[in-house]
Amino acid sequence: MRFITIVLLLVFGITAGVAAQKQGKAKIDSLQQLVLKSPDDTNKVILLNSISYQSSTIDPDGGLQCAFKALTLAKQLNYRKGEAEAYSNQALNLTSKADYSGALENHFKALAIHESMNAKQNIAVCYSNIGVVYNNQMNLEKAREYYEKALEQFRELEFEQGVATTLGNLGLVYHATGEHEKALSSFSESLHYSESKNDTTSMAICIGNMGNS
Repeated sequence: MRFITIVLLLVFGITAGVAAQKQGKAKIDSLQQLVLKSPDDTNKVILLNSISYQSSTIDPDGGLQCAFKALTLAKQLNYRKGEAEAYSNQALNLTSKADYSGALENHFKALAIHESMNAKQNIAVCYSNIGVVYNNQMNLEKAREYYEKALEQFRELEFEQGVATTLGNLGLVYHATGEHEKALSSFSESLHYSESKNDTTSMAICIGNMGNS
């Protein structure tokens, strides 16, 4: 049985298929052209971070290079939000390379910056992504802890995409720990949110996970 865990940054990130990879490479090429024309300002940091995020499922080594460039420039500009996003992107690319200790280190650096800025939604996103890494390490207790932190904050913020994603991931933890009723309840609630947004990709993931639980 194959279950799918969803990574949440500011948008969903899941393993890319062949068509999605081609589309992703085309988008990266377009962004790289913009980077070449951009001065060393915050917009360039945003572009580099976008390339790093897009690269995470198809070229994590290239994604890490772009994240490092974004981080270096963000520090020079004292652009804290861009710095935090660069750490998050480093973590995402390291996760793709199964370097989970490195991923956690970078996620926690991003979290610290977001906490200093009281950026509540981004704090919740960091909690969720930290939970994903712990889940990949099969540290289910820690995964559950951070998913529950994320879910509480997403509910307070009424950020439905975050609620849906985190419920789905929590369902996987409940399944792995033998709490099948909780797993089905989480998948079902996640599916409800996905249906309300007509998010067919997330709906398919939820239905697949429910079928396997």
